[in-house]
Amino acid sequence: MSRMRLTWRVSLALGIGAIIGPPSFAARSAGETVVYEITLVNNNKADLSSLPAMVRSRAEANQAAANGKRITTTLTLNVDTVDDEGNGHVLASYHQSMDGLSGSVATAFAAVQSFQGTLTPDGRLLPTYDQGMATPLDSHGRYSAAVTENIHASQMLGTFGNFNTFLSGLVKHPQLKDGDVWHLVAQDAFGISRQYDFSVHGSEVSMEGSFNAPNSTSKIVAAGRYDPGRRLLVEFREENTYASTNPNGISSSGTMTSAIKLIR
Repeated sequence: MSRMRLTWRVSLALGIGAIIGPPSFAARSAGETVVYEITLVNNNKADLSSLPAMVRSRAEANQAAANGKRITTTLTLNVDTVDDEGNGHVLASYHQSMDGLSGSVATAFAAVQSFQGTLTPDGRLLPTYDQGMATPLDSHGRYSAAVTENIHASQMLGTFGNFNTFLSGLVKHPQLKDGDVWHLVAQDAFGISRQYDFSVHGSEVSMEGSFNAPNSTSKIVAAGRYDPGRRLLVEFREENTYASTNPNGISSSGTMTSAIKLIR
């Protein structure tokens, strides 16, 4: 059984004075609109030799077509109500594009999708996802609107996982000075509890964590900037280098880079 060691290092490319503030945050505002642009590029190499020849050729073609292609997502969050704790309920919508797509495929990829969620006072985005929701198809082979929204929320949980953890660490220790060290135990996007170790080095805040599991390894390096006025991360970038082995199936490795940038 192999071991997985997952290590994050997150650096906040801001002067320390810019992120010092009180531990409480003002409530979100009904009518508030936040727009993020998300870019993702994945370069994956999978060992498809265990697949039947006909299936393998199609899988290899699909992998080659997607590798190195930038996917751009424009995500709009509209706060419609605010609860007693200052959390904003958001109606979220997004559309996507992918380098190299054209015609009807590009049109389908660009269709507007939606989900609901919560925007917390400190800027975390928490998509509303029901893990136990049944996913039956109708007589035309389609999901219901509720199931489709739930699928989109699940996808965004992964997209904003490290983004949210980074914010949680800053909120726990808002008064920063060089040499500070603190810890955060939090669940990742998949509900697994992990300990994250934070430290301050000059103008940078770093976050590290480790995770052991069989047959896979992953390392993430990320950086971000926070706007205390809007109470939002204005930029978050990460690179995930990963590898997984499956003695009885498909093994893969690669690098995925992504960026989340506030554009409105």
